[in-house]
Amino acid sequence: MNSKLKGRGAIPDLRTGDGSTINTNLDKANSFNEFFSSVFTKKDATALPTVPNKRVKQLLTDISFTSEDVLKFLQGLKPDKSPRPDMIHPRVLEECANELAYPLFLLFRKSLDVGNVPRDWKDGNVTPIYKKGSRTSVDNYRPVSLTSVVCKVMERLLRKPLLEHMFDNDFISDCQHGFIPGRSCTTQLLEVMDKWTNILDNGGTLDVIYLDLAKAFDSVTHRRLLLKLQSYGINGTYLNWISNFFTWT
Repeated sequence: MNSKLKGRGAIPDLRTGDGSTINTNLDKANSFNEFFSSVFTKKDATALPTVPNKRVKQLLTDISFTSEDVLKFLQGLKPDKSPRPDMIHPRVLEECANELAYPLFLLFRKSLDVGNVPRDWKDGNVTPIYKKGSRTSVDNYRPVSLTSVVCKVMERLLRKPLLEHMFDNDFISDCQHGFIPGRSCTTQLLEVMDKWTNILDNGGTLDVIYLDLAKAFDSVTHRRLLLKLQSYGINGTYLNWISNFFTWT
């Protein structure tokens, strides 16, 4: 019942800086679009720094996967999610997983080999997610892009070897808890609380500084990110696919 009842409330009337009210859906959408576009970095991507290459055990240039791997991810889809711009519902992919696994495997393999992401996979429905503060201000929302579920399956195929490469070469700090399998905000909180408790129990003093980088993910140019990946030993068709994913063609 919860899966059927849960939903996202309607966006309330918004207020601009001069105090005027935005109450039509079209004007709200334009207001969010203008704000979300403004927070993305506009730095010159031509004057990029030289990133030294790190020593790696082996370059990550390509990956191998099978139709069984594709089948596993298809069967793990959540069928109650809404369809994306390509209008392929996750329930269709999940219930027809056995029939679709091999054709999608061939499609994924070809996409990776040529380093090209299908154009339809780059379309996304951007929805505003409320964070905190007043719900009438666009500044208090963050954008979430809902892209093709089929592409999400391929992204999961690519993510696993990337994580293995980063762990195998000790590129990920032990302090990292976000986006790491088996770790979360909860594990981070438990670990840091344990350290703080030990310090206080031993008669020590404690000062804590919290930092929040505003629009951190939106302020990184894609070219800088690709250079960073290359410096970590990621190259070949693997890097070409990621680079094409960021290219609007």
